[in-house]
Amino acid sequence: SGRVAAHLVIGLADVRSPEPDRCRDGLLLLLTLPAVYRDSQPELAAAALYHAAAGLDKLKEGAGAAALRGELAAHYAGTRFEQLGRGKTGH
Repeated sequence: SGRVAAHLVIGLADVRSPEPDRCRDGLLLLLTLPAVYRDSQPELAAAALYHAAAGLDKLKEGAGAAALRGELAAHYAGTRFEQLGRGKTGH
């Protein structure tokens, strides 16, 4: 739906912000998407996880980013963003 896409776009914009608090707000918004749309929109949920992991990397929270990439691999195998995430971890 348009609302879901809007949440993704707003989350992406916020997570790319140079302001850490705004970046964290974007992370929270992105992380709501897989929680709600895991089964109904797996590509969108995977995209949100992928970009949230990148946001955590930016905030130098590598353990959190690794955990999100693990979730991406475990729950979204075969999606475009799972494949991108796999490339990012060196597998």
